[in-house]
Amino acid sequence: MSLNRQVSLRRHRSQRGYVLMVGAGMLIGLVTFVGIAADTGLMQFQKSRIQTAADAGLTAALSEKKRGVTENDKLLQAANYATTKNGFANGVGGVTVTFEPTPSSGPYAGQSGWMGLTVSQVQPTYFMRMVGQNSVIISARAVARAGAAVGDGCVFALDPTMSGAFNLNGNGVFNACGVQVNSNSTSAVTTSGNTWTINAASFKVVGNVSSTANPTWVNGPPTPNSPSLPDPLAYLVPPPAGDCSAHPSQISYTGNSGSKQATINPGTYCGGLKITSGWTVTFNPGVYVINGGGIWGGGNIKGTGVTIYNTCDASHAYLAISIAGSTDDTLTAPTSGPYEGILMFQDHWSSCIPAYSVANSFNGASNFKLDGALYFKTQALTIGGTSSWHYTSVVADSFSISGNTVFGVLDSATNTYKNDFSQLGNGNPLHFPAGYVFGQ
Repeated sequence: MSLNRQVSLRRHRSQRGYVLMVGAGMLIGLVTFVGIAADTGLMQFQKSRIQTAADAGLTAALSEKKRGVTENDKLLQAANYATTKNGFANGVGGVTVTFEPTPSSGPYAGQSGWMGLTVSQVQPTYFMRMVGQNSVIISARAVARAGAAVGDGCVFALDPTMSGAFNLNGNGVFNACGVQVNSNSTSAVTTSGNTWTINAASFKVVGNVSSTANPTWVNGPPTPNSPSLPDPLAYLVPPPAGDCSAHPSQISYTGNSGSKQATINPGTYCGGLKITSGWTVTFNPGVYVINGGGIWGGGNIKGTGVTIYNTCDASHAYLAISIAGSTDDTLTAPTSGPYEGILMFQDHWSSCIPAYSVANSFNGASNFKLDGALYFKTQALTIGGTSSWHYTSVVADSFSISGNTVFGVLDSATNTYKNDFSQLGNGNPLHFPAGYVFGQ
């Protein structure tokens, strides 16, 4: 065999060996990649199981707290029972359950009323051992607020992005309990005019404040970058609406003749109510369903134990509630029953509601009093000049104030305003959903 032939054979053998080595290396890499992907998928599956256990554990602790249990060891015991039922027992199989009476990290760190629960487990790996990773720790966390209390909050602007979701316009004094603004806008809170004095027990905003005025914040300016909070009146359900047979069209109290006194009874009013200046209309106790037409008021409106529900249907167009009253306007919510503490609320379920484009307004003089919760979930509310005897709460998409407004009563010991719910058998009608739990 010639020398050239021998060299060629050796070269071909060498190349075949190189190809085999490269192919084996690629195969090992491919197997490793597939194995790591399989381990990752298994870990994701286990993560979802652990999150379910953490949510269940914290829900159990919340339920105990709602029953009046305050001892942390008992709350942890309830959490451990629930996580065990979901397959993750503390101290077994590399599982650790950690209870936080107050969250130690995250957006609710250190906030009273919130709790946290973390479930973690040492999870062995399989294919990842090929790269030296024998195990990983998988953790899931749940954070929640007990469903009973909203703290000192009595004003909630729910819009998540709006500029001016809470607006002070003109001049005046705003005295109230706590304010929560959920908008993340850098101008979520706006003030304009010459002079504003704000005495709020607390004032929290997800975004920030933009002011062209120089307001006086008696208890300090709003706290920016605060966590968003859920709708505290989301639990409300609409009252049953009757037909239009009793009041088939708008009822108007107008004209200058006669006594200019009227009394109306609970029921369904199709076409709404119109009350002009000089008239005094008294609402007897009960639930008033305003089916289209809204309420337009320029006279005196009185009522005790009243709930007004504003709605519409295909034949009756939705209109806002607009009351520009005199010094004698007084409306108070029921002190018992299914709408205890609820003075007015809008339908936000029906397709006939023009969401986010309706502005409700209440403008009165210094003795214009409203006692109860005003709930306009998808609509704006403007108040200019009103006060409360005992308690007033506002939950609206956005909220604007254009005159002296007082919610609640002054606590002279702290120089802050607080709502007085002593007349209500169940206390504050505002509360967050029980078991408000989410993973972190």
